[in-house]
Amino acid sequence: MRSATRVTLWAPLILTACSMGATVPPAEPTATAGLEECGQPSGNPELPPDLPAESAAGHVAAYLNDGGSVSSLSAWAEERAQLGEMFQGKTLAEADFDGDMRLDIALVATAEPFEWVWIILLCRAGRYVPAHVVREGPEWRALVVHRAQDLDADDRADLLVGRWTCGAHTCFDQLQVLMWRDEGFENRLSGASDDLPYPDIGVRDPVGDGSHPIVVTGTAIGSVGAGPYRPRERVWRWDAAADLYRVSEDRLLPAEYRVHVLHDADRAYREGDAAAARELYLRVIEDGSLLDWEESGARRMELAGYARFRMVLVSLIQGDASSAERAYDELRGSHPAGSPGAGFAEMGAVFWEVWEETGKIEAGCAAARAFADAQPELVLQPLDYGYANPTYTAEDLCPLVERGGS
Repeated sequence: MRSATRVTLWAPLILTACSMGATVPPAEPTATAGLEECGQPSGNPELPPDLPAESAAGHVAAYLNDGGSVSSLSAWAEERAQLGEMFQGKTLAEADFDGDMRLDIALVATAEPFEWVWIILLCRAGRYVPAHVVREGPEWRALVVHRAQDLDADDRADLLVGRWTCGAHTCFDQLQVLMWRDEGFENRLSGASDDLPYPDIGVRDPVGDGSHPIVVTGTAIGSVGAGPYRPRERVWRWDAAADLYRVSEDRLLPAEYRVHVLHDADRAYREGDAAAARELYLRVIEDGSLLDWEESGARRMELAGYARFRMVLVSLIQGDASSAERAYDELRGSHPAGSPGAGFAEMGAVFWEVWEETGKIEAGCAAARAFADAQPELVLQPLDYGYANPTYTAEDLCPLVERGGS
């Protein structure tokens, strides 16, 4: 048999400058030592310059069976695919996919007319035989193999593959996990990954049952209009009973931008955790390590004005009128007329006057919401951080409270 040519997939490629966050450290790839190889011992066949989609698998198998090298096939596929650094993954992987101790090949090929073709060739009696051929259209910007390794601990290599799509500014990747089942390959990953922009894709070290969790982290949206993006991490774990990779975790990563800490504070407020909300609003006001979306500093003061207004509400919800009055005094003193965030001080004054007259938080909130509806440029527009972030309404600024209202 011809000498071994190993094409093993390691850590994902680092994305372009649009990326944020760290790539998940990879697990060890599937070992290929000791596996039987296919093909002829020698030969010098040529790969066709134009590959018809309907016969792509046959051409590739014939090339290898006539003595063509895997390394040349890999270089040929990479050149045709023109992936670039943006698209994590490779076009070829070599591993034992059906558990018979023979090296098989998975390949993504571009064909004519412009199509992508998934090809998995199994080694049978010393020759490559097409076992999985799927044609895909030009709607995909790239098709890639992310990993070829045993993901579910059944002593057979599996394929973690991706389909990349790109809009005007941002790219996404819909993953599949192709596994050998009942003499064929099936996708055994449930759920979507193509809502996570510019993803980092990784495979973690094995857990208790020997399987490897799959981790995808959305890192950035490549449009200024999106505003700051909060990275989101989604984890799939192997469910042996269902024979599926299922989403087990889906969470926002720790906030680095001030506005995202503000969103966390608002979430705690809505959930009735006044103590957590107070702590987070204070961090919005005081934490100099947080990132601000604009360098001028004005937006930090605007967020601080909103945070101080919410501190008034938090104190009243907790039944602490003295703390509420101190927070109100700080709001007025820190945001005088004409300064960044002054609109929140004006709204606070409207709220405070009605609350003092009625003793009812909701009455004060109704007045504050009317102010916001009448002058959105003062209190709603300062909270607009692009389409990747929540859009605030007057109702959001002073929401209904279910307890501590008097």
